Amino acid sequence: MKINSISNFNYSQKLNKNITGHTHFSNTFYTNPLSFGNDSFKKNDNTFDETAKLRKRYEQINQERMKKVYDSSLESQEELMRENERTLREYKKINEILDKSDKQNYSKDFDVISKFLDAMDNIEKNKGFNRISGYEEIKEKLKEEFILSTIMKDRTSQGADVPNIVLFYGPSNNGKTTFAQALAEQSLSNIVTVSGGEDDAMELIKDYAEESLKNYNESTDKKRTIIVVNEAELLANECSFDIEKFKNFIKDCSSKYKCTLFLTSNTPLFIDNDILAQTNFKVPVGTADRKTCKEIIVDNFNTLNIKPEGNIDNLVNAFFVNPEKFYANGDIVNILRSTLQDKPNATISDFIKTLKKYEKTTISVEDINNFEEDKKALAE
Repeated sequence: MKINSISNFNYSQKLNKNITGHTHFSNTFYTNPLSFGNDSFKKNDNTFDETAKLRKRYEQINQERMKKVYDSSLESQEELMRENERTLREYKKINEILDKSDKQNYSKDFDVISKFLDAMDNIEKNKGFNRISGYEEIKEKLKEEFILSTIMKDRTSQGADVPNIVLFYGPSNNGKTTFAQALAEQSLSNIVTVSGGEDDAMELIKDYAEESLKNYNESTDKKRTIIVVNEAELLANECSFDIEKFKNFIKDCSSKYKCTLFLTSNTPLFIDNDILAQTNFKVPVGTADRKTCKEIIVDNFNTLNIKPEGNIDNLVNAFFVNPEKFYANGDIVNILRSTLQDKPNATISDFIKTLKKYEKTTISVEDINNFEEDKKALAE
């Protein structure tokens, strides 16, 4: 994603319906998605040269998008509409940051943000959010509210109030740790991992924090560190031997050590209430819905470079036949791999047969009920 300051406008006004009832986009958004004359832009005339380079690139992007829209299905058009809405929200977020830059720092902040976004857009395929199938709403929220609004902004002249803690919670085998690591990678941060059950977990966290501050001060781009703490409830419960040390540490670890703790937990309500009260970002990682389930399947097939004969939607539907049976993301992957081990040239019907024989799912009805209760409690 490239940047430039944009004017506020109602994106919904840029949509209309064609005679077939399909949603399509007016040429206004595609040929001129950015405005180049608002207050931020006028702060420094030198920005014109930087912006001119972006205009040509966006003209190419817009032409590609227009072709996709008019040559695609209704479902694809609606997805492109959501993609552009996401892009517009990000532009507005960036514009808010640049609007607060003074004339002296504007060009520098512009350059910092441009480089950050370029690096984030060019993350390797197996890194960051690229390795998380589905969960688009969660990824969008984290990108807008955590990455852009805090981590990226912190690299500008303004600095930012970066959170001390982010909590990932949900049933086991659903990828909480992977999600936490992916967010750390997506935010272009350093990353280290600690198990909350280790006897020296608190000492390790302090050591990593000291190293985080050292790396931050020595870096030219204010690169922060994410400390992932798995099974956080083992360290952060009120009966933990190190609970007071931990509570004191998280009060200012972001400002003091330039690090943020990503806690993962299957049982978040076991975490001390004072800690939960300080956690503004609580990320529920539940079982996959139909859309995410399909993305997991398709991504695995693409990774293996296979195209099984049959309708993938039939396989997706098979995961939701029994309303009392729930499959963790790890279960879905295991079923795919197990089928291919037995039959490398498996068809969709073969995957469904394996699924029907799959007895021991990771997640029980009780786990789902507990997860729903956790969400309600943590939302209060």
